[in-house]
Amino acid sequence: REMIGTGFGRKERDWNSPALLENWRERWAERQNREFERRGLEVRVDHRSFQRQGLDREPTKHLGPIATKMERSGRESEIANDNRATRDRNQQRVDNRGSLRLIDLEMEREKERFSRWKAAKEQDLKQRQENERQQIHARQQAQKERLESKLERENQSGKEELKWRAAAAEKRLEARGIKALFRTMLGRTQADRAEVGEVRQAMDAVEQQEKQHAERLRAEQAAQQARTAAGHAIQQERLKQGIERARER
Repeated sequence: REMIGTGFGRKERDWNSPALLENWRERWAERQNREFERRGLEVRVDHRSFQRQGLDREPTKHLGPIATKMERSGRESEIANDNRATRDRNQQRVDNRGSLRLIDLEMEREKERFSRWKAAKEQDLKQRQENERQQIHARQQAQKERLESKLERENQSGKEELKWRAAAAEKRLEARGIKALFRTMLGRTQADRAEVGEVRQAMDAVEQQEKQHAERLRAEQAAQQARTAAGHAIQQERLKQGIERARER
């Protein structure tokens, strides 16, 4: 009730406000915690319920004078028994969370070990495949060089002779004046022109043959690279399946 000059007045209904009660409880908790801190105590209080604090705990009930007296005299009370059961359940929650933390920790360790094993397997396969690609590249480069060397040995002298014949015929065709006229009358100009044409055809044939050899080798090497890539893809898929089976275990 409010205080007036003659005593108590009308009832103050605002004091029944839940918001006002919440404010009082919060202010009281703050004063308690300041005092605990001043005294160097680590204990703290919170005016909020366990649920509002986000804690997985059941609250106990206030014993009251009757239940307290019964407990002190060695007799059990219903409220105290309920509180003891609540404390046991809360302790079981703590124990369960501890067990779950251990399980989570072991699972994290297992995941880390699995990740390291997976990364090592993938890196090993990647390195082996890269080594194989490098070896194939080196072999194919050596094959290409051997083919070029072989073709050069087989065709070099013939190509040089053809070039000499073409150069000689073209030189003779440079004749001018009376000399050119006599060469034409004797059919030598026509013969030299035919010589140049035959030489060019022969040189084209040699070059075409060399190109065919080179293209055949390139096709064989491309096919080998494709087979290697397909084999690598199969190895990668098998490793992926093996990793998934290991993950499931």
